[in-house]
Amino acid sequence: MSIIQYGIRFFRIGLILLLIVIFLRDRPLQQTAVPVSLTASSSVKIMTFNIHHGKGLDGRINIQRIIGVLAQEKADIIVLQEVDRYQLRSGMVDQAQEIARGLAMNYCFSASLTAGFGEYGNMILSKHPILEHQAVRLPGIREDRSLLSAVISIHEQEVTILATHLGVRAQERKQHMSLVLGAAAQLQGPTIIAGDFNMRADDVLLKEFIEYYPSAQFSDSLSKAIPFGEIDLLFSNLSQVGFATALPTRSSDHFPVIARFRLNSGVQV
Repeated sequence: MSIIQYGIRFFRIGLILLLIVIFLRDRPLQQTAVPVSLTASSSVKIMTFNIHHGKGLDGRINIQRIIGVLAQEKADIIVLQEVDRYQLRSGMVDQAQEIARGLAMNYCFSASLTAGFGEYGNMILSKHPILEHQAVRLPGIREDRSLLSAVISIHEQEVTILATHLGVRAQERKQHMSLVLGAAAQLQGPTIIAGDFNMRADDVLLKEFIEYYPSAQFSDSLSKAIPFGEIDLLFSNLSQVGFATALPTRSSDHFPVIARFRLNSGVQV
């Protein structure tokens, strides 16, 4: 077989693989999870975690290790940042689908960056039905970010989740927070905002935001143990139950942060 024939064969194989990836990428993102028992519950447990595309402190990318960490806490809702879909660096795996399948949870995804057919962004997983979701682009200087929102039915109560990952530069975060505030101002009813804000809860950019959506509170001892400080944050107009906690792990360069909020407690004004 000539070199030209070999070239044509490999071109055809590459084209077929590309079409398969594009087909899989464009399938509906919300999956059907294992049905959840609708027994009476007074609170919702939520986690936020920057998974660093599954790259741990040992330099290895292992999405199954991430799934194992997520499964430990049995959270009702999980918000993830830095999730890859069909990126070469993470083995062309659809990490969003892989995680959702591994946890048997519903999910939605928003791409912050798109390179060819690869994507990178935020994700919301839920044990409960996701009624609707949408994404808003947050333009950046270094790179674009996104704000993902989802309305989730939890024991017949609709709760809105906002998930984001803000820029590393103060100028970017100022612009991003203006857009997040605008989106949050349009919401009514129970709301939880979660993500990697790249700033602490006492930052001046969050002052106005916290007036409407108080930050989840950590114990003093835990605050000092979290890498990068408290930049992975949770906010809500629902009452918090106990302190927020962090789960030490080497599966990423961040720790998962978990908090519980009381349902049917009335929205704080």
